Amino acid sequence: MADEEAGGIHGAYQLVKNRWDLVGAEYLLTEVAYPQVLSGSEEPIPVAVAEKGSHFSRLTTTGVPGHGSAPYGADNALEKLIQALDNLNRSTSPVSVGEVWSEFVGEIGLDPGLAEALLNPAAVDEAIESIAVDDPLFARYVHAATHLTTAPNAAGGWLEGECHSR
Repeated sequence: MADEEAGGIHGAYQLVKNRWDLVGAEYLLTEVAYPQVLSGSEEPIPVAVAEKGSHFSRLTTTGVPGHGSAPYGADNALEKLIQALDNLNRSTSPVSVGEVWSEFVGEIGLDPGLAEALLNPAAVDEAIESIAVDDPLFARYVHAATHLTTAPNAAGGWLEGECHSR
């Protein structure tokens, strides 16, 4: 559905809610999209056993902005929001190397040194940087599979006469 990256509320959810007769199934196989996994002369097809869930949050800041030509000393809500988002983007996300990831890494035929690094929480970030030199898309995949990820995706504007940023 077109809104799959936005929670599926208007797409898959509506189909399941209103037309279960069309979509009801005991299980679902779907594409992984990336990475293409090559293992020797074979091309295995990864099967996803789960996906990360969404957790939507709202960040609200308040303030009274100054005049655009004289912003010094103003209590600008947007500046606070920018700082909060910058802190979020710069924070180190925790590494998680679980059983499913370990099995995946063991099955895709990686160089033994790289495979070992991808299974070691203390070494995985350096391994991702190494992978990114030649294959940035695979590096993104590895990062997403081994880390908590955050993505600020929307910002709001003026509400009720005060400057609020979401």
